[in-house]
Amino acid sequence: MKYAPGRRRQRILRIFKWTVTLAIGLWLVGCRAAALVSPGQEPLLAFLPFTTAAAIIANGLVFVFLLFRKRLLRSAVPLIALIAAADTIKPVFGAPLHQSAQSLVTRPQFKVLLWNVHGLGIYDLPEDKAVPQKMLQFIREQDADVVFLVEFYTDYQDAMKPHSARFLNEGGFREFRFVWDNTLGTKIYIGIGMFSKLPVSAIEERWIANNISLLQSDVSVDSATRIRFLTMHLESFRLADKDKTVIDEAKGGRAGVKGSLQLLKKYMQQSIRPFQNRARQADSVAGIIAESPYPVIVCGDLNDIPGSYSYTTVRGEMGDAFADYGKPFGRTYNRLSPTLRIDHIFYDPDAFRCVDFKTFQTSMSDHNPILATFELKTSR
Repeated sequence: MKYAPGRRRQRILRIFKWTVTLAIGLWLVGCRAAALVSPGQEPLLAFLPFTTAAAIIANGLVFVFLLFRKRLLRSAVPLIALIAAADTIKPVFGAPLHQSAQSLVTRPQFKVLLWNVHGLGIYDLPEDKAVPQKMLQFIREQDADVVFLVEFYTDYQDAMKPHSARFLNEGGFREFRFVWDNTLGTKIYIGIGMFSKLPVSAIEERWIANNISLLQSDVSVDSATRIRFLTMHLESFRLADKDKTVIDEAKGGRAGVKGSLQLLKKYMQQSIRPFQNRARQADSVAGIIAESPYPVIVCGDLNDIPGSYSYTTVRGEMGDAFADYGKPFGRTYNRLSPTLRIDHIFYDPDAFRCVDFKTFQTSMSDHNPILATFELKTSR
């Protein structure tokens, strides 16, 4: 069948529009698939969650545009994609219009603070000796009941030195616990520090990989309620400061198009193994969560963003405090990208109600601290 030139152009244009619409829809579906498929099976899928926010926005705009133009059949494509990826929308954008909840019952409330303190400034050269005291002052101002400090450090001979005792006493805490999974030289242990105003009844260190440990702590909120906190720091991309500087230069366009593409290829190849390792670590964490006899709160620097396999696996059916009350994107890693939210607080929605969540901007560490407030639903 032959078409007149005008009709042929219209047909080509119609095919092109459908192709673009389908591609945008499949883009978001692919982002959702990345949450469910381990990087060990499909490594390249692991990079898609970095584009989830853009994919959601693109599909939303296309849907509204097509609906406005009364292209109802084609508008079904982005709508279906948005429905398929609905579980990823709030973890990415939070709930910016959701105000802090008022207490509905007279059950106890408690605050949980998570912060990767990046060695309290010990990695920075020249080292700013005032950073630990500034961090302590910030922690005191938040008045959290339980504080988890990732990349905290202690002396190898005395865990109360050089900062633990001061944080414990001046912070108004009654308990301090520490598990290490790395060293800096021969005299410093790096790990997870826990400071609690609530009584800690049991502590266990769970190794989930080489140099990756999990701090399991059972805390009593009242005489009838025990909570199991699980805190972990999953494997990072192992980027040195010089690597981050190079990436920052590429983002600023100083590396040129060719140089930026070469850097992208290099770091994508370098990232595949950490993606796969974190997936295995996340599977281990999920198993530990499942075996808990108590309601669980997870505080983790997962080194992965919402929509990733690690995030989805560790979270499981738990609530995400950021999704309840967070502001859009909720950046916690304050280098490389404006949207990297890699620090998370998850909770058992049957046992707790999240009533507030905050992300704080700071230059004291390469991570921003996050604070969640919970209320007990029932006594356990």
